[in-house]
Amino acid sequence: QTTQLNFKHKLTSNGLQRYFKNSFINIANSKVELNKNHTLSYIDESLSLMNFSLKQNKGSITLNGEVSDQPNNKLDVVFKNLDISAFNPILNKFGLNLRGEINEKVVLRNILSNFSLTSNLVIDNLTINDIALGKATFNVNNALTKDVFATNIKMQYKNPNNKIVLPLSIKGFINTKSKDVVSAF
Repeated sequence: QTTQLNFKHKLTSNGLQRYFKNSFINIANSKVELNKNHTLSYIDESLSLMNFSLKQNKGSITLNGEVSDQPNNKLDVVFKNLDISAFNPILNKFGLNLRGEINEKVVLRNILSNFSLTSNLVIDNLTINDIALGKATFNVNNALTKDVFATNIKMQYKNPNNKIVLPLSIKGFINTKSKDVVSAF
């Protein structure tokens, strides 16, 4: 069976809540399970997700928060040991083959009106096309202005002498409206 979605709902004092029970989907020939202890609700033009997780082997993506046009709503996207090689069927078409595990979180705010993002992602054991790059951290946000992202991106690994080597560090601002880096330091 490639997909099994059992959609359930219940009426509560907070409105109609929905959830999936004993459900999974197939993505790129891999079974991805939907966790059992979650709630989805839609009230007053706001989609609320509580503990909604997609799990594959030991990795997961969990969503908590609200999606609406309200300025204070946010959606937390938490990654835990997510195997990035799952994206290879798509990336192979561009000559890329990735390995590693994504951890930490991305916070999305004002998704439907004035989108902003804060990323504190870590990719452990990052390997691109069989070149081991080590640990990559991606701290990115556009909290100050919609079109300009503050970035702090690093890759590091331990050499044979157990010393940490930092072959790449990018710190600065990227303007999405231009191809130029606004500033780097």
